[in-house]
Amino acid sequence: MTKESGPRLIAVLSFFWALIFITVALLLLVSRQPESLVQPRDSLVVGQSFPLRGAPPEAFALVGPALVRVEEEGLAVLDVSGREQSFISFPYRQSQVTAMGEGLLVTPEQGSGYMAVFPDLSTFESETREIVYGGDYRDPFLLTFGPSIKGRMVASLFDTRTGNYHTVLTFASLEWPLSLSFIPGADQFDVLMLDLSQGKMATRYLRCDFEGKPLMDVILSADDLFPLRIHLGGGKALFYNEREMVFFDPMAGTGETSSLPGIPVQSGSAGGRLALLLEEGGDTGLLVISSPEPLGGGSSFQSLEGPGGISCFALDPDGVSILAASGKELLLFDTETGQVVARQNVDRPVLRILALSSLHFLVIDEEEAAIVTLG
Repeated sequence: MTKESGPRLIAVLSFFWALIFITVALLLLVSRQPESLVQPRDSLVVGQSFPLRGAPPEAFALVGPALVRVEEEGLAVLDVSGREQSFISFPYRQSQVTAMGEGLLVTPEQGSGYMAVFPDLSTFESETREIVYGGDYRDPFLLTFGPSIKGRMVASLFDTRTGNYHTVLTFASLEWPLSLSFIPGADQFDVLMLDLSQGKMATRYLRCDFEGKPLMDVILSADDLFPLRIHLGGGKALFYNEREMVFFDPMAGTGETSSLPGIPVQSGSAGGRLALLLEEGGDTGLLVISSPEPLGGGSSFQSLEGPGGISCFALDPDGVSILAASGKELLLFDTETGQVVARQNVDRPVLRILALSSLHFLVIDEEEAAIVTLG
């Protein structure tokens, strides 16, 4: 070995070791990227179907990551092949089941009290003497609203850890709460209500902290009702009815009204996006609202390109993809581009779609259900 070969060999080895370290670092970086970035979603794989056994498509729901079938006496917890794994009994002879965040709210058709089913499938029963119309859940708090035994409408924030009410709001006789929800990213909740105190139908919006202190109390519309709303991030919200929508910016304390290009038939929200299935002139199409910026910004609305006649859809939990059905065809939309990136024919018209995860959807027709995986 010459005097020059030693340093040259060391330099070569150093170069290859540096290359190895860089390669490992890149692999680690790629492995930490979101699943949607490292796995292109440009194909649909339909799994083995299972029979509904007489259950209607609307009987299926999600509680956290679990698939359940709502029956008369309780919830049947299912695996991905439709087999029953466990059963959660209802405490009421006749029950009503409504969505409550990632959980479910079970109330008697007549009478007071409720049972909450949490995302981990645990339950909480309350024998409150109040009638409960609806609610929301953020561990460990439960939000509920409805008429009290004195006939006044109330909203309650209940701490499931302590078993005590954290806050109770009581409304005037001409104030009617329509829904309430937790504000994402803040220890706050809101109440959307119909206000008749001025002798006409007005939409009123109230935000409070967890102690019940009002942080905001505004009239969104003095002469119309906007009973539906979705939080778009940054504290901003969107309210809508069958004709119009209102963007609301809490920093400005004002809303901006715009017409809807159709009548909402179905809605879904995730990842700061709202997807609407709109009907206009006998046809249906999808609209995605992904920005709470003023309408002049040009990026608030995006009509998804594809065939008409869409019957149902589901938005994935990240707000990245939409799986929709048009006749006997499944369509996978990219919400960023608004374009169809994959298609798949099925045997029968699809009646309902549920997003199980960012990559898996449950597709239901009148006879069977199957898991569709995004490839």
